[in-house]
Amino acid sequence: MEDEEDSPVATLPPELLQHVFSFLDMTNLCAVADVCRKWRDLSRCASLWRHRHVDLDCAEDGFLFLKIMKNAPELASITVEENSVPGFSDIEPLEPGSMVCDTVRALRVGLKDDESPHYDSALALLRRYSPTVETLELGALDAEILHALAAARRLRKLKIVSPLRESVTVSALRAAVQTCGAIEDLDLERMCEYAEQDDSTVEPSEVVREFVGATGSTLRSLNLPASFWGIEDDVLDEVVRKCVLLESLGAEFRYANRLIQCLPRLRSLRLVSSEQTATREYIEDLQQVVRLGVGDAVPLARVEHLALQLYYVAYQWEDADYATALMRLCPRLQSLDLDIEGFVYIAQDVQVTLGRLRNLLEAAGTARTRLNIFSEPNKAVEEAVLSVMPSIAELTFTTSKQC
Repeated sequence: MEDEEDSPVATLPPELLQHVFSFLDMTNLCAVADVCRKWRDLSRCASLWRHRHVDLDCAEDGFLFLKIMKNAPELASITVEENSVPGFSDIEPLEPGSMVCDTVRALRVGLKDDESPHYDSALALLRRYSPTVETLELGALDAEILHALAAARRLRKLKIVSPLRESVTVSALRAAVQTCGAIEDLDLERMCEYAEQDDSTVEPSEVVREFVGATGSTLRSLNLPASFWGIEDDVLDEVVRKCVLLESLGAEFRYANRLIQCLPRLRSLRLVSSEQTATREYIEDLQQVVRLGVGDAVPLARVEHLALQLYYVAYQWEDADYATALMRLCPRLQSLDLDIEGFVYIAQDVQVTLGRLRNLLEAAGTARTRLNIFSEPNKAVEEAVLSVMPSIAELTFTTSKQC
């Protein structure tokens, strides 16, 4: 690398060069660092990098990632997925002294287990940047990753997207949770997705208990696990006792009554169907729960956003009826998100499902409604939905659940 003092570009003010550099993508920003020492120093300004997101699913190769890490002093986020670039698993990305980057504010490690080819490199990233991350998404949560989590003292937002591995014990989980940051947003909804009952020695109830026990007083958003294990009653009681600042809650329909009656600050509520549906008695209990509230303590009085994930409405219609009853008790509802799986199982399902949707829309009143159907795009279904929901703000079809 040689300085080019005689180049006309060399006479440009540093602030002008940095402004030009701000329009470059990460590949070219790394390239200008190889031109001369002056450009290298200017291209490593934190303001040029702190809003950049590195997605290893989109990077050209692992060595481009290495180059970014050697030039970027700060990054907004790094994402590592199962299908990330093949070269990533073959490099040693964090050799001591080789990295310029010392701050990553968000890290997403979307691996399913420790057998992933990217596991070692992802673990190295987590160990290096846990002390600086404020947002963290974790899969393959084993003892090693849990140990790295304990160093995340600035952590404010945590999402766990796979079961805890067999190497994790309750005592290890407790030690990690008690030393990480004051979490404000905790999402455990998908931690049991695709899990078998022997996948982990720590059940979802224990995970919730430890996190709520350590961080419940700072939580403003909580998504409970959707799990065939279920959540124990005493753990639900701990949620309502400790999470006094909670404004956003996600849970299965079967837990709604127990939770909402003691969480009057809720502004956002997400309910997910499970094998155990809401019964007619459960709907009557909901109405009783709301009637017992007084003034600002009335459950649902502040709810502005409602998200519902429903399965096979034609058969598990109780959850849809419960949601309809619940919406009629939300005087401030402004938006409704509906995700429906199993919209059409057989042809006769359509009219039954449409009837339930019509009831939901009527209960939503003037709230902005978005409907997503988990299936291939279907023109006949689209026309049928619009015939009963003409005022719907958005209708989409997706073939897989979004993260």
